[in-house]
Amino acid sequence: MIAHTGATLMAHIEAALDGSILPREQLEAAAATYLIYYQNHIRTEETAILARAAQHLTAEDWEAVRAAVLVAPDPLFGVDPQTRFRELRRQIAQEAHAEE
Repeated sequence: MIAHTGATLMAHIEAALDGSILPREQLEAAAATYLIYYQNHIRTEETAILARAAQHLTAEDWEAVRAAVLVAPDPLFGVDPQTRFRELRRQIAQEAHAEE
């Protein structure tokens, strides 16, 4: 379900960026729905999966996991997401003030 809600949200965002006009409530509802599913997903990972892993994996196991995971930049926000987040916040604030 999270994949479906994420795809729906992305489709709404892409449509808006392409100039389509859609009700603000529709975009907000898609974002809220996705965030609820995402929060539940993260909560399940933290409380069920990682908690069980912590009980059963050794330090060597965790090191093997770290070595096996490729470190890659975030596909949406790149290697320095905090800079991108700051830029997005600045842009949103600028556009909000322009509408006033």
